[in-house]
Amino acid sequence: NTEVEYKNRVISRGETLWSISADEQKNNEYFKNEDIRKIIFEIRKINNLSDNELYEGLELKIPTTNS
Repeated sequence: NTEVEYKNRVISRGETLWSISADEQKNNEYFKNEDIRKIIFEIRKINNLSDNELYEGLELKIPTTNS
């Protein structure tokens, strides 16, 4: 039984939704083996982002699991 929790991630200069999603795909059990486009879509949806534009200092909520 896994419960979804959220962590905050502050965007650094040069980061993109693609780079963040690729990192989460590798290091976050919640997104393990997921398609990177699905990860991007989910992060955008959770954070109410209307597009892929990120700016330095933006704080994103990222789902994670607590097994």
